[in-house]
Amino acid sequence: VGDIYVSSWGYDQTNVDFYKITKVMKKMIEYVQIDKSVTPDYLTAEKATAGDKVISEPKRALMSDGSFSVSSYAHAYKWTGQAMHQTDSVFGH
Repeated sequence: VGDIYVSSWGYDQTNVDFYKITKVMKKMIEYVQIDKSVTPDYLTAEKATAGDKVISEPKRALMSDGSFSVSSYAHAYKWTGQAMHQTDSVFGH
């Protein structure tokens, strides 16, 4: 609980989304999407608190090999704390 996961996805552009684990069950996890406009320092595990800017309702997913599916086209992996690059939605790569 409290770990931050990241998903980098897209076609002709790169989108980055951050998620926070809010509950761990026997075979599933519960997570919320958090605002990516906060600085990476704020998103460290020690600073990730209930005060995070949550931008989604809680969702559940099956954790498999250290990742979980957030959609049919994207998986989230534990965030290493490194900066993530997102391209502009109009201009792509």
